[in-house]
Amino acid sequence: NPTQIYEAVLEGLFVFILLHFLASRYKILNWTGLASGCFLLSYGTGRIISEFFRMEENIPYPWSKLIEGTFITQGMLLTFPLILIGIFLIVRSLIRGPRAEWYKLLVP
Repeated sequence: NPTQIYEAVLEGLFVFILLHFLASRYKILNWTGLASGCFLLSYGTGRIISEFFRMEENIPYPWSKLIEGTFITQGMLLTFPLILIGIFLIVRSLIRGPRAEWYKLLVP
């Protein structure tokens, strides 16, 4: 499998298209941390999906498979914090609401 192509599509092109769509359609830049959270969540999800396409002989280290007999690799384990931080940032920004525009702060 050409895993590098899958990674480029999932971690690059898909993330760019998703963030562009969210920024232009839903104005996620008005919420502090929402764009960063969406990036971390989509990038982490793309990395975990691309780990499924890696062939066993392409994994050079014996510790890459953390638990024998399962699908969890070290790449997946190192990506879970990205997803958790992304979810945290999304929830926090949605709870706080949109930030005020800078020009509204100047008018008394």
